[in-house]
Amino acid sequence: VIDQVGLINAVDYARLSAEFEQIAQNSGCPYISNELVLRAGKTILCELRYGASVDINNLPETMVMQYMVEVLDANFIHAIPLVASNSDIDSSDFQQRISNIKGQVLEALDKWAGKVDADSSVKNLRMPNRQQLSEIDLEEDLLVGFT
Repeated sequence: VIDQVGLINAVDYARLSAEFEQIAQNSGCPYISNELVLRAGKTILCELRYGASVDINNLPETMVMQYMVEVLDANFIHAIPLVASNSDIDSSDFQQRISNIKGQVLEALDKWAGKVDADSSVKNLRMPNRQQLSEIDLEEDLLVGFT
């Protein structure tokens, strides 16, 4: 149904949203998975409705990517505790670090979404190569760049 959204001028978005909910209710998946898939679908539908850039030519990959973003937000980003007022780190600095990390994670998710779409499976997903880390010297001040 959503493939046709870009081709139709007048779309009944309320009906499409209700269809997403009906499909989710009848899927038989666990509640949290259902909720994340539903949220991903409705996010894409909302972006289409309000003219945001959505790649409808590769909608399965777009849907997988949005689902992965929803999982990232629900299970990791929103699970990070807020910086306590007595901690040594500034709240804006903390948020900047989270944004930097999220950007790198989104790059990996984008690659994974393409692989999931191409393979129709998550079975062969692998972590991307990490940069080599230098050994830590016990005498080294690890807080040099953060103070």
